[in-house]
Amino acid sequence: MDYPDRPPDPGGDPPAPAPTGRRGRVLTIGLVIVGLIAVAVGAFLVFAPDDTESDERDSSDGDRRASVFDLSEGDCWNNVPNGREEAETVHPVRCSDPHEGEVFAVVALDLGEAWPGVDVVTSQAEADCVQRFQAFVGVTYDRSVLDLYYFGPTEETWTERDARAVVCVVVDPTAPDHGRVTGSLQGAAR
Repeated sequence: MDYPDRPPDPGGDPPAPAPTGRRGRVLTIGLVIVGLIAVAVGAFLVFAPDDTESDERDSSDGDRRASVFDLSEGDCWNNVPNGREEAETVHPVRCSDPHEGEVFAVVALDLGEAWPGVDVVTSQAEADCVQRFQAFVGVTYDRSVLDLYYFGPTEETWTERDARAVVCVVVDPTAPDHGRVTGSLQGAAR
């Protein structure tokens, strides 16, 4: 899991002095009007009725993002991280739509309150996901053509967000279309 984005360092030059005279008043009034328009548009976007499905995980809109902390069993999404790349959000889609990853288990890590260290978390996460793989897919992990990986907590998410679970994900590296499958891999037995 990736760390939350930090606000950028403002840096740059100090702000220019406030405008004066008629030109300054016109500019100020113009900025106020632009600000009011922006607020009105923002309010419309926030409060306008939404014809799309309210459950973000059922959305096929590629622009939507969901936190990996909010994933649950049966959620499908695209943009699977490569290798040991960290990620904090994914693009949720319906499992009936082409997708790259499917959550097959979310397992609480009962390792105490203090951060146990990356080695302990990694070992426990891998063991928990491999153990639950067969119940979901229908064959043991070592006999399957499917692959698994997981999202596990980092020291920062463990201590600051109280993230104490591992999200186990199944993928099909043999699938065409960049590893995208349609439908669930539950019971695939391969």
